Amino acid sequence: MTERRLPTTVCFVSGKGGVGKTMLAVAFAREISLTNRTLVVDLDFFNRGLTGLMREGRIVGDVAVPSFLASSAEGQQWMIAEVAENLYNVSYPHLTQRQMQLFEELDVHKLRDSLSDWLCAVATAYNIEFLVLDCHGGPDNSSFAAFSCLS
Repeated sequence: MTERRLPTTVCFVSGKGGVGKTMLAVAFAREISLTNRTLVVDLDFFNRGLTGLMREGRIVGDVAVPSFLASSAEGQQWMIAEVAENLYNVSYPHLTQRQMQLFEELDVHKLRDSLSDWLCAVATAYNIEFLVLDCHGGPDNSSFAAFSCLS
Protein backbone atom coordinates (compact mmCIF):
# COMPACT_ATOMS: atom_id res chain seq x y z
CA MET A 1 0.00 0.00 0.00
CA THR A 2 1.35 3.44 -0.91
CA GLU A 3 1.45 6.00 1.83
CA ARG A 4 -0.44 9.16 0.96
CA ARG A 5 1.27 12.36 1.95
CA LEU A 6 -0.10 15.83 2.34
CA PRO A 7 1.10 18.51 -0.04
CA THR A 8 3.13 21.31 1.51
CA THR A 9 0.96 22.51 4.39
CA VAL A 10 0.97 25.54 6.67
CA CYS A 11 -1.26 25.77 9.75
CA PHE A 12 -2.23 29.13 11.19
CA VAL A 13 -2.84 28.71 14.92
CA SER A 14 -2.83 31.02 17.90
CA GLY A 15 -3.22 30.88 21.64
CA LYS A 16 -6.30 33.09 21.52
CA GLY A 17 -8.72 34.64 19.08
CA GLY A 18 -8.63 38.13 17.60
CA VAL A 19 -4.93 38.25 16.75
CA GLY A 20 -5.27 38.43 12.94
CA LYS A 21 -4.66 34.73 12.27
CA THR A 22 -7.37 34.43 9.62
CA MET A 23 -6.24 37.54 7.75
CA LEU A 24 -2.67 36.22 7.73
CA ALA A 25 -3.88 32.84 6.48
CA VAL A 26 -5.82 34.48 3.64
CA ALA A 27 -2.94 36.80 2.67
CA PHE A 28 -0.48 33.91 2.77
CA ALA A 29 -2.78 31.64 0.74
CA ARG A 30 -3.31 34.36 -1.86
CA GLU A 31 0.43 34.93 -2.22
CA ILE A 32 1.20 31.19 -2.48
CA SER A 33 -1.58 30.78 -5.06
CA LEU A 34 0.33 33.02 -7.45
CA THR A 35 2.64 30.06 -8.13
CA ASN A 36 0.90 27.00 -6.63
CA ARG A 37 -2.55 25.49 -6.77
CA THR A 38 -3.64 26.29 -3.20
CA LEU A 39 -6.48 25.12 -0.98
CA VAL A 40 -7.38 27.09 2.12
CA VAL A 41 -9.50 25.29 4.74
CA ASP A 42 -11.44 26.89 7.60
CA LEU A 43 -10.90 24.54 10.55
CA ASP A 44 -12.34 27.06 13.01
CA PHE A 45 -15.70 25.31 13.05
CA PHE A 46 -16.93 27.62 15.82
CA ASN A 47 -16.28 31.07 14.29
CA ARG A 48 -15.75 30.42 10.56
CA GLY A 49 -14.14 33.79 9.83
CA LEU A 50 -12.36 32.43 6.78
CA THR A 51 -15.64 31.12 5.41
CA GLY A 52 -17.07 34.64 5.64
CA LEU A 53 -14.12 36.08 3.73
CA MET A 54 -14.25 33.38 1.05
CA ARG A 55 -18.01 33.21 0.47
CA GLU A 56 -17.72 34.26 -3.18
CA GLY A 57 -16.41 31.83 -5.71
CA ARG A 58 -17.24 29.40 -8.46
CA ILE A 59 -18.17 25.93 -7.26
CA VAL A 60 -15.91 23.44 -9.04
CA GLY A 61 -17.01 20.22 -7.36
CA ASP A 62 -18.17 18.31 -4.35
CA VAL A 63 -16.03 16.92 -1.59
CA ALA A 64 -16.85 14.19 0.90
CA VAL A 65 -17.64 15.22 4.45
CA PRO A 66 -14.67 14.35 6.72
CA SER A 67 -15.19 10.98 8.40
CA PHE A 68 -15.14 12.54 11.88
CA LEU A 69 -18.40 14.33 10.95
CA ALA A 70 -19.86 12.00 8.34
CA SER A 71 -22.10 9.97 10.66
CA SER A 72 -24.04 13.12 11.56
CA ALA A 73 -23.88 14.93 8.20
CA GLU A 74 -26.81 13.38 6.34
CA GLY A 75 -28.01 15.76 3.66
CA GLN A 76 -25.06 18.13 4.04
CA GLN A 77 -23.11 19.09 0.96
CA TRP A 78 -19.48 20.15 1.13
CA MET A 79 -17.99 21.77 -1.98
CA ILE A 80 -14.80 23.18 -3.40
CA ALA A 81 -15.00 26.76 -4.66
CA GLU A 82 -12.43 28.55 -6.79
CA VAL A 83 -12.18 32.04 -5.26
CA ALA A 84 -9.31 33.27 -7.47
CA GLU A 85 -6.98 31.74 -10.01
CA ASN A 86 -5.22 28.79 -8.31
CA LEU A 87 -6.97 29.57 -4.98
CA TYR A 88 -9.63 27.19 -3.68
CA ASN A 89 -11.71 26.98 -0.53
CA VAL A 90 -13.82 24.27 1.08
CA SER A 91 -17.39 25.50 1.44
CA TYR A 92 -19.56 23.75 4.02
CA PRO A 93 -22.73 24.47 6.01
CA HIS A 94 -22.75 25.39 9.70
CA LEU A 95 -22.17 22.37 11.86
CA THR A 96 -25.14 21.11 13.83
CA GLN A 97 -25.11 20.99 17.63
CA ARG A 98 -24.63 17.22 17.41
CA GLN A 99 -21.65 17.61 15.05
CA MET A 100 -20.09 20.19 17.36
CA GLN A 101 -20.50 17.81 20.30
CA LEU A 102 -19.01 14.88 18.35
CA PHE A 103 -16.13 17.06 17.22
CA GLU A 104 -15.34 18.29 20.75
CA GLU A 105 -15.46 14.76 22.21
CA LEU A 106 -13.31 13.10 19.54
CA ASP A 107 -9.86 11.87 20.54
CA VAL A 108 -7.21 14.15 19.02
CA HIS A 109 -5.33 11.18 17.49
CA LYS A 110 -8.44 9.90 15.73
CA LEU A 111 -9.22 13.45 14.59
CA ARG A 112 -5.67 13.82 13.25
CA ASP A 113 -5.90 10.59 11.27
CA SER A 114 -9.35 11.44 9.88
CA LEU A 115 -8.33 15.01 9.04
CA SER A 116 -5.11 13.87 7.37
CA ASP A 117 -6.94 11.26 5.27
CA TRP A 118 -9.58 13.80 4.26
CA LEU A 119 -7.04 16.49 3.35
CA CYS A 120 -5.02 13.98 1.29
CA ALA A 121 -8.13 12.85 -0.57
CA VAL A 122 -9.24 16.42 -1.33
CA ALA A 123 -5.74 17.52 -2.33
CA THR A 124 -5.39 14.53 -4.66
CA ALA A 125 -8.83 14.98 -6.22
CA TYR A 126 -8.22 18.66 -7.00
CA ASN A 127 -4.47 18.54 -7.74
CA ILE A 128 -3.68 20.80 -4.79
CA GLU A 129 -0.01 21.66 -4.35
CA PHE A 130 -0.26 23.73 -1.18
CA LEU A 131 -2.63 23.58 1.82
CA VAL A 132 -3.33 26.48 4.18
CA LEU A 133 -5.22 25.52 7.32
CA ASP A 134 -6.88 28.27 9.35
CA CYS A 135 -7.38 26.81 12.82
CA HIS A 136 -9.40 27.92 15.84
CA GLY A 137 -8.26 31.01 17.75
CA GLY A 138 -7.22 29.15 20.87
CA PRO A 139 -6.03 25.63 21.62
CA ASP A 140 -8.57 22.98 20.61
CA ASN A 141 -8.56 19.51 19.11
CA SER A 142 -8.72 20.72 15.49
CA SER A 143 -5.63 22.89 16.01
CA PHE A 144 -3.72 20.06 17.66
CA ALA A 145 -4.88 17.58 15.00
CA ALA A 146 -4.02 19.92 12.11
CA PHE A 147 -0.58 20.61 13.49
CA SER A 148 0.11 16.95 14.20
CA CYS A 149 -0.89 16.03 10.62
CA LEU A 150 2.36 17.67 9.58
CA SER A 151 4.62 15.29 11.44
